[in-house]
Amino acid sequence: MGADLPPDISLILDEAVLRRAFGGPTVMRAQLSRLVDLTLTPTSVVQVLPFDHGGHALVGGTLTLMTLDNGACVAYEESISTGTLLEDLAAVSARQRAYDLLRACALSPSDTSTFIRSLMEVLPDECHT
Repeated sequence: MGADLPPDISLILDEAVLRRAFGGPTVMRAQLSRLVDLTLTPTSVVQVLPFDHGGHALVGGTLTLMTLDNGACVAYEESISTGTLLEDLAAVSARQRAYDLLRACALSPSDTSTFIRSLMEVLPDECHT
């Protein structure tokens, strides 16, 4: 991959992160609008995992899966107070499998866009908060 090309990124967002408002309606609307723009581009995919999916193996933090320039795959797990880089093939493979299962249960990029737009529509006007 060339140094000036953006990385490919695939995000699965828990519905909770979209419903918990920070910064007021104007800020939330702008943030949600940006996510809609990223739901499906040549280098990005954004999907939402809806509440009705229930619990899952990756709840409680963030997981970043990366393929390095040399082809090695690593995982970085982060919670509120710690972060751990995983390089062991079995550990990284287990995280990749958990991610793949979540992706299969998440809304499609098109449905994600529709869902995020519906959240934007119900945000109050700034003057009515």
